[in-house]
Amino acid sequence: MNEQDLDLLVIEDFDAFVEGKSKGFSIEEGSYDNARVVGWSIVNAEFEGKERKLIHLLWQLQVDDAVYTIRGAGWTISSNDKSTFRKDISKWFNKTDWGEVCELLVKGGILVKDKNGSSAKFDLDKFIGKYGKLLIKEQISKKGSKYSVIASISPAKNKNAFEYAEVPSFYVNGDEVVAYKLADGVKIKQKDASAEATKVDESKPFASSDKKSTNAQKEEAPAADDNDDDLPF
Repeated sequence: MNEQDLDLLVIEDFDAFVEGKSKGFSIEEGSYDNARVVGWSIVNAEFEGKERKLIHLLWQLQVDDAVYTIRGAGWTISSNDKSTFRKDISKWFNKTDWGEVCELLVKGGILVKDKNGSSAKFDLDKFIGKYGKLLIKEQISKKGSKYSVIASISPAKNKNAFEYAEVPSFYVNGDEVVAYKLADGVKIKQKDASAEATKVDESKPFASSDKKSTNAQKEEAPAADDNDDDLPF
């Protein structure tokens, strides 16, 4: 990731951010409690004729003997009370007070303040390996295809580790992706030989599945820190 891409993770006014003044194949419907973040990507997107960059977390969850990969909603780092980022993070942390949410982000090493405490930046890598309970909903594209979306994220109660599945190539190396990071042990599923491009196609299902990879590394759930009992991960 170059310096320009890192700029979108920088919070120029940390106090204003905490106060909420910053600008800034389908899975069966239901709740899944053992979902885990296995990576993130930053993609170019167009909204109302303007180009912007969106951050997506990549999640995996186990259903019976299969591991599914699903891409989360697109985020712009904003503490505006109408932003998807703020709504998702607040529900994930089970907090209504944005200041308390920011305290947890700092405690988890995700929101890193500078030495003076006047600005901060996001360390997206710290999301990797974190757990959440996902509410999966089914939607239908304009072309009639069914696909799954993450309707909400809430604190996880079940943090059982499972073997990673390969991540489809269109999640991480399409023409619109400017940067991405995957957890150790996660491989990229090569695109189909008949495919002509790896560009992310928003009309296609966002959810895909793989049987457990025989050569995937088994990851143990991270040991809990005695001082982090209030973190929802």
